[in-house]
Amino acid sequence: MRYILQNLNYAAHYRGTLLAHIFALETELSKLCVGVIYLFPEAARELDWVKSMQSEGRIVYFKDEDVLKTLEDIMSEHEYNIIHTHFWNTRDSKAIKRLKRKYDIKHIIHHHNHFIQYRKTNVIIDSLKEIRKKQLKHKIRCDCNIACGIDVEKDLKEQRFSNVVCVRNAIDINRFDKIAQTNRKKFQILDTSKIFLMFGYPFYRKGVDIAIDAMKYIVKENNYVLCIVFAAKKNMEIDKIRQKCGKIPEWIRILPPAEDIGSYYRMADCFLSPSREEGCCYSIVEAGYCGLPVIYSDIESQQHIKDIPGFYEFRSEDYISLRDRIISVPEKSSLRERKDIIAKEFSMSKWCEGIISCYEKLGLQKGVM
Repeated sequence: MRYILQNLNYAAHYRGTLLAHIFALETELSKLCVGVIYLFPEAARELDWVKSMQSEGRIVYFKDEDVLKTLEDIMSEHEYNIIHTHFWNTRDSKAIKRLKRKYDIKHIIHHHNHFIQYRKTNVIIDSLKEIRKKQLKHKIRCDCNIACGIDVEKDLKEQRFSNVVCVRNAIDINRFDKIAQTNRKKFQILDTSKIFLMFGYPFYRKGVDIAIDAMKYIVKENNYVLCIVFAAKKNMEIDKIRQKCGKIPEWIRILPPAEDIGSYYRMADCFLSPSREEGCCYSIVEAGYCGLPVIYSDIESQQHIKDIPGFYEFRSEDYISLRDRIISVPEKSSLRERKDIIAKEFSMSKWCEGIISCYEKLGLQKGVM
């Protein structure tokens, strides 16, 4: 059997939607007699969901300090001809460049965001340009750059990345059709409260400060609660709330990351995405599929949901515009029309077809039974 090596620089405490994409891809590749190898950083070794992957029989490796040696060791056991990297770094790419001198291997870099970061001062650092400089400095080339959305594709082309292809993110609707909601009492939330849910990492990129400013003067009279999920660096992000508010306001709840994220969508009454920047956001589509009204900033990378019922736009970085949307947002509903549109437009099968098409253009070598 031939293999695709998924080089995943990913070690979050929950599996998340990214792995759901790769698992669906693995199923489709198996029909072509092509296997999948998972390569994680050493930090992922003790994670429960990674251990579950191993117990399920998936082929999982962890990176040694010498990445080239790791890649060669894997090659000696499982022959692969395509490396698909998620979350690029110079160390890996230099090792892959050296590996390509010995083997006929194609390298894909999957860009899951714009690489724009927001510092505490709100100064935007366009590190995509810095990454491009590093690639040029080390003469690093890949055979295909996959963008997760149209806006990311545009940015990559503007920075003169070559061989750019857009394969828009999907959602795994199977995760949400038969899931129970989280009990509000678990987070000391009254049944009469209206819950606004958002994901807050990283703090400024996701617009947590904008959401706080929009809600702080209207929460009491309307019995609102803002629930924030920080996927990483939780303590550091909570400190940013304290710095802004003096303490954690009583109307804010910090929710832990959860694999069954659908239970949070079921519990909430509305989903907020006041982001200053996104690649191609999974969560707004997932929340909409679960019946939540979604309020989102009018940044370019969130325009893909503009014409779907139940999505409401506000002016980016304008907390008054967001406040007005919050006050006027309708109740949640399970619009069948909206679920059907989302299931069709953001299907996992469409995403898999796009990725396999990229592989085939790079000479995907199908296996034999």
